Amino acid sequence: MFARRATGYETVRTVYNDRVRPDAKRAILEAASELVQEDGASHLTLEQVAVRAGISKGGLLYHFPTKQWLIIGLVDDLIERFNVSCQNIRGGHRPGSFTRAYLRSTLADDSSAAAGIVSAIANDPALLKPLHDAYARWQEQLERDGIDPVTATIVRLVADGLWFAALIGAPPLRPVLLKRLVGRLDRIIRDGIAPERAVTKRK
Repeated sequence: MFARRATGYETVRTVYNDRVRPDAKRAILEAASELVQEDGASHLTLEQVAVRAGISKGGLLYHFPTKQWLIIGLVDDLIERFNVSCQNIRGGHRPGSFTRAYLRSTLADDSSAAAGIVSAIANDPALLKPLHDAYARWQEQLERDGIDPVTATIVRLVADGLWFAALIGAPPLRPVLLKRLVGRLDRIIRDGIAPERAVTKRK
């Protein structure tokens, strides 16, 4: 596999970032993401992406010589878009602000766009590494968010559970129940205490 060569994943990603112009990168990644959602990652071809992006096959190969390079780009883009969403929603560094932003960004994320990407990388540990690293960074931010780290982690795990449920196509929660769940999580974040203590206080 390309990402497992002696150069290593990080070197591959550095070269990939150096080679891709921002405007071409966005067009290619958007086209690839759309095709993955429509047909699945296993049917994705560079020829299809080139046509959808409106560029020549040679132009695409200049930026993404292989399908695996393209998958690397999709993974990095998935992580970066989530980071930007968290930053925009957070809007400051008040206690609990990152935890709340993580929750909102996860609920707002389009899991259908991620489903094909996740399936494409699931069998390749080298391509899973950037996601593992990103989750480690997010967990560290949650634990330093100025509230009880256990509370922040509970919120993260609930958010992740909702996202992964959507990822596999599980039936969604009823809107009223989801609204109540998010409201409860917001109160937990505000209080900065574990949910079982919050219930005890209200009795």
